[in-house]
Amino acid sequence: MDMPAAETQPPLTLSQNILALLSVGMIGVGVVSLLPAALSCMILDAPGSEQRLAPVALMFSILSFPIACFCAARKAITQLRRDRLRAGYFWLLLLMVNVAVAAAAIAWMELF
Repeated sequence: MDMPAAETQPPLTLSQNILALLSVGMIGVGVVSLLPAALSCMILDAPGSEQRLAPVALMFSILSFPIACFCAARKAITQLRRDRLRAGYFWLLLLMVNVAVAAAAIAWMELF
């Protein structure tokens, strides 16, 4: 009985390796950011802070960051398997929207 030869896949390129490492890193960042997300509701403890836009935006940005990390990593890995690297990197870059909202909210609270 002859066994069929196993198909060998070509080795990953540098950009594929970087995308895979960034995706796994985003899962780690998502796990680490679970505690700040759980405590983000304390931002609204001060009286009247729930009526201001900046603290609410900051709270939702921190609260949604772990979810965004997990979803972006999953979509990037899916795109890596389909050999669509540009789309995979795009999914990881979408996390910067979350970071930009948090930075804008912090700057707004500092200035006003």
